[in-house]
Amino acid sequence: MSENNLYYIYIDSKIEGTIDQLITYFQTDIFNPDDCICIYFKYYKDIEKYIKKRLSPRRIKYKFIRKNSDLDFSSNKVVFYLFNAQSNCKITARRDLTHIFVTHGESHKLASIKPIIRIYDFVITSGQVGIERFLKASIFNSYNIHHEHRVLTMGDTFIGQNAYVFASDSQSLLYAPTWEGGIPEENYASIGVQATKILSHIIQQYGIKKLYIQPHPNLGHRDKGYLFHFKKMMNELKKSPVKIVLVKSQVKLADHWFYRGYTLISQSYKPEIKISAAVTDISAMEMQLINKKIPTLVLFEQDYLNTLIIPRQVQYLYATKRSLQNFNMEEFSFLQQKDEIQKHYDYLIGYCEENLRIMSFRQRIQWLCKFAYDKKIKNCQKNLELY
Repeated sequence: MSENNLYYIYIDSKIEGTIDQLITYFQTDIFNPDDCICIYFKYYKDIEKYIKKRLSPRRIKYKFIRKNSDLDFSSNKVVFYLFNAQSNCKITARRDLTHIFVTHGESHKLASIKPIIRIYDFVITSGQVGIERFLKASIFNSYNIHHEHRVLTMGDTFIGQNAYVFASDSQSLLYAPTWEGGIPEENYASIGVQATKILSHIIQQYGIKKLYIQPHPNLGHRDKGYLFHFKKMMNELKKSPVKIVLVKSQVKLADHWFYRGYTLISQSYKPEIKISAAVTDISAMEMQLINKKIPTLVLFEQDYLNTLIIPRQVQYLYATKRSLQNFNMEEFSFLQQKDEIQKHYDYLIGYCEENLRIMSFRQRIQWLCKFAYDKKIKNCQKNLELY
């Protein structure tokens, strides 16, 4: 495979936040315009203008797909998928291509272990934690993992980036709630009265002077009522002696009116933001913060624990006394949390080949394309020998 023009990207989504996430992959040089042949977007009228607005100023080739004949692939290339969608199945039927599901972040959400994931040739995860989650959920079996290498650990490559760094002397805290989910059964948002009480306790106990709040960019997409629940929560927290800074993927004109009285900054804010600890939900933000070795408290509904597939080594993060309903502030310590993260770091963030750790993001993707292409050929040959 040549070094350039290595891969395609396919996206089927109506949500603006998915486009923002795609852009960050190019901004951090995970995906590179010279290596990406084209991004194919399934056409939706309600997001067409937003895609053009975000991509047109950039040197990124893209095309809207209105019908299957609009797809034009060169053989022996890789197709990357960031989100699951039914239309992905039609493309994975092209067996002259190598199909890689990179997900859009590492998390314990049920969306991470949907059976549709088996349609891809390879799936990316951050470390052994992802492999064990797939095994525990019976998405893949031991042969798929150890012989076919269908799940590849790529460390922090695709978990997402943020501007936060750990500083033990900082008096700043981050709260990063997730959105209400595509369906009610996948609503992991902590936004509400119970989370407000927990944050107020933390602010008081740890002498927090500045609270950064970074909501998920999709907040309010399925249920706009969550935007007002979120605003109500901010107003309650404002009663504490703390400065609130709202961090958004993009600060729009309407935000200045809706969040008047609050400081607003973009997620692309420079320089780095120093914080001493973070509070988030079951979401990709959890792994992003752990990757930065920031002491992180994960908030969750107790009822969800029975539906989630969480490997045993990280179940300490989800003890009953940590749930929104049963949170015990006296038994919680961010210092203990930092020690636990350090102890399990290599389990959470690891690489299928050690030299990947020192490569640039772009070099990792170039390596991935060659490895996946070669491995797929070998897997096919082995399977043919069985018959």
